Amino acid sequence: MGVAASSASAPTRYAPTDKPRIAVAGDGTLAAIVEPARVAIVELPSCAKFAELALDGDAHNEVVWVGAPPRLLVLARHVQHTTIQLVDPFGTRTIADVRFDSALRLGGAVGATALVLGAQEGAVVLAATQTSLTSHPFPARALPLVAGAAGEHLVVALGGGIEEWDLHGRLPKRRLKLATPSTITALGGTERTVWLTCQERPDCIDVLPFDRSAPSTHDLPEAIAHVASHPRSDLVACIGASSGRMWVLDLSGRTGLRMIGPQGIDRVEAVGLVHGTISGVLAAQTKKPVTVVSLSETAPAMPRTNTLERVSRSPRPRSDTLASDPTSVHTEAEVAYGTFRERVRASTEKPAEATSYWPDASPAWRDELVSWTRAVLAGDLPPTPASQPIDAIVLRHELLQQNYAAVALLYGSHLVGIDGAAPVDIARVAGWHEALGRGDLYARGIAIFANSRVRLAPALTSVLDELPPLTGVLLGAPGAPPPGQDGPIGSTARNLLGPCSLVAQGPLSIVAEAVLPSLGGAILAAHDGVDPYELIYEARAYGAAPMVRVTTAMLERVPTHLPIILVVDDEQTAEALGLPRLN
Repeated sequence: MGVAASSASAPTRYAPTDKPRIAVAGDGTLAAIVEPARVAIVELPSCAKFAELALDGDAHNEVVWVGAPPRLLVLARHVQHTTIQLVDPFGTRTIADVRFDSALRLGGAVGATALVLGAQEGAVVLAATQTSLTSHPFPARALPLVAGAAGEHLVVALGGGIEEWDLHGRLPKRRLKLATPSTITALGGTERTVWLTCQERPDCIDVLPFDRSAPSTHDLPEAIAHVASHPRSDLVACIGASSGRMWVLDLSGRTGLRMIGPQGIDRVEAVGLVHGTISGVLAAQTKKPVTVVSLSETAPAMPRTNTLERVSRSPRPRSDTLASDPTSVHTEAEVAYGTFRERVRASTEKPAEATSYWPDASPAWRDELVSWTRAVLAGDLPPTPASQPIDAIVLRHELLQQNYAAVALLYGSHLVGIDGAAPVDIARVAGWHEALGRGDLYARGIAIFANSRVRLAPALTSVLDELPPLTGVLLGAPGAPPPGQDGPIGSTARNLLGPCSLVAQGPLSIVAEAVLPSLGGAILAAHDGVDPYELIYEARAYGAAPMVRVTTAMLERVPTHLPIILVVDDEQTAEALGLPRLN
């Protein structure tokens, strides 16, 4: 393996030329973008490359960061031997290397130590210093299946349990037993909890607390292809196996599941969690510049307003910072509109305690729903309590009234703290047809059926919990009728006869604000990179009209048979769509 320094003054973000993988240093200052023939070392948050390492093209290569300042551990696995090198990313030298006469793979790393695994050698602990790399046997009673960092220690999957190990002292610390046998595919955590994914449930992340409190399960809308975490962060970033979307999950439960659309990337192939001077996710795709999307773990939820809601939960930077920061997810047009956006916010924003998605609902509607749900789960079947929010969900999704009780029971189970409802309980209120996934609850995306449980779809849970949507920025009053008209709380999309186009430039949220007075109700203005179908589904849950910006490259996958506002930059694209125009 050769090492060559690249130009330190390169200002542009690095773009991998082949399918990438990502390894982020523990202090959040550096990242390695791994391709089949090379590793590019980039500085964070600028994503500018300053060094490149040539890899052994005949080997399977893996990398991980160890120590402080960070050093790169590069493993090259052949059929009959493995070489491991410790590399200084700031220079052109290999600090140390070791060779094993068997095939090994990286298990995980924490601090200055790493664990490598192999059928013949067993498990080996590598300890790195500024001048050396030494190896020691890992004294576990069995070969770990998978490992990951958690706080200051490493957690490993052994048989039917998970053990926490101090790699520096090579001593076990704690053990967690799995409730059911599972084939663990990924593992990590913090000093308080352990998270894992398993082969039997590829769309779930299980969380096991070290303090013996109740474990929890987080469901994603699709199978998980890859999980990135940091041993001192409660956030994990996931890549969807089928869609290539990037999801961010807060294991502490402070915020809900978020779908992140990195600017300029339409299908995420690699992701890394950045935790240090900035908190964010680093995303990569072949032939696209890698980018850091900033996250805020500590910022409170944004107040509900009938005007502009920000995409980011962090405080708004000044416009001059936006213009100069190469990692900013804001466009130049958003910088130009910054003053206008702040003026709109200042003139129309209400205090957080005075706003709600359900201002007309009874103050006790959730309490009444909880009492009714507990009675149903106990075997009784009292009359379903009247609830304006449940009425709105039934109306927006054009459900039969007989499914009102099923929606109420699913949301009530969420409020009670139960992971979904049993099919038999859904059958008691809506019939077996709905309970077994053969009715409208499944067909209209209201419920998710898995592992003998029926769960409310995440978008519906979010809107009933009065949380912001994942796919876009919500503007206006959800479900309200057009100005001067009376009507039930339905969906603003009902005001659209079908899909339509609009020629407009500038940020999508500003375009939505301009359209709102004539359309009425609410608009869900899409984030960059969002799947239009996901946007439409979530907009329906929030009683809003979906709005997405369309480029020529997107024309083939735009849902032109559903109500949606398609915003284009020029007349030519609008003509190509062939849709009615929204004035």
